[in-house]
Amino acid sequence: MTRLPPQQVEIDLARRTLPPAASSLARLSRDATFCSADAIGELPHICVDGRTNASAVLELSHWPGCATPQSFAATTATEIVCRYLDTGPLGDEVDLCANNHFDLDGLLGVWALQSAPDPGPVRDLAIAVARIGDFGVWSDPAAAKSAFALTYLAEPATSPLAEVRASRTHSGDVSGRLYAALLPRIERVLRDPDRFSAFWEPGWTSLAAERARIDAGDVVVTDLEEYALSVVRAPHALSRMALTPYTDQMRVMTITESRHVLVTQRYETWVAFAASAPVPRVDLSACAEALNARDHGPGRWHFDGLAQSTPRLGYWAPDGRAAPTTLDDQELLDVICGHVVAHGEAS
Repeated sequence: MTRLPPQQVEIDLARRTLPPAASSLARLSRDATFCSADAIGELPHICVDGRTNASAVLELSHWPGCATPQSFAATTATEIVCRYLDTGPLGDEVDLCANNHFDLDGLLGVWALQSAPDPGPVRDLAIAVARIGDFGVWSDPAAAKSAFALTYLAEPATSPLAEVRASRTHSGDVSGRLYAALLPRIERVLRDPDRFSAFWEPGWTSLAAERARIDAGDVVVTDLEEYALSVVRAPHALSRMALTPYTDQMRVMTITESRHVLVTQRYETWVAFAASAPVPRVDLSACAEALNARDHGPGRWHFDGLAQSTPRLGYWAPDGRAAPTTLDDQELLDVICGHVVAHGEAS
């Protein structure tokens, strides 16, 4: 599932402490609106997903360093919002909610905060769609189709919505425009995903083709549980949604037929509220240098760094594009697994 924009951004992980409410938790007013983080200034607001600034009176986020009350802890911001709503907050009203980025979890979380859906199928589907957006984890076809439909609507290259298409020429933060365009349409998608088949069918068809390749043996997924590593050998790189039903390992190493290699530490290892104790995130900077000493191709191995939400180790050509490695599979595994063992406990 495409993230909008990609979450390969550095984040200040220092934990913030918000002042406690005088009596009870702040609540969003009935006619509250969404405001992008770059426009929120010092206006009081509720932050949903991501991080905003010190004018937030309440954070409902799963990002590291967030000040979300522990009683609302969940793997997605959308579920955090629903747990908050279930408490029936009666504090001072706030007229704004905000987020500093656009993705499905943020979108569904803001929608849930504004619409306060009752517990039931629609709310459950919203939580499932948010989980797909952040983690690619799914089992319900309706959730997958809803996620594809909303992503299609949010992509300037595919969206039929004029306001979304116009965001391509906007030089500033486009997230506010995307929220404004999609928030009024979310409930219709969730209540009747089949109605929006023109939007979800391209993604669903592509996903089905990827899964068929795995089932046919054209893609081989091998779990090395002692390293929390899944090795995926495939003609081409696969989407997260195609892979997650076949492995639950938190590190994924993809090796394509063209010898392009990418090691990714999954987003689940970054969020503040994991469903279970995650494996440590491993700094693979030294691993990149060890691979560079062995690889005789024109590129360089590079590790993004642990400040990234999904840090990647890959081999890149001088022009920044992925390049084929000269190392064979066993040599790659020896070096990478060795560094996982050596550095995992300290990360």
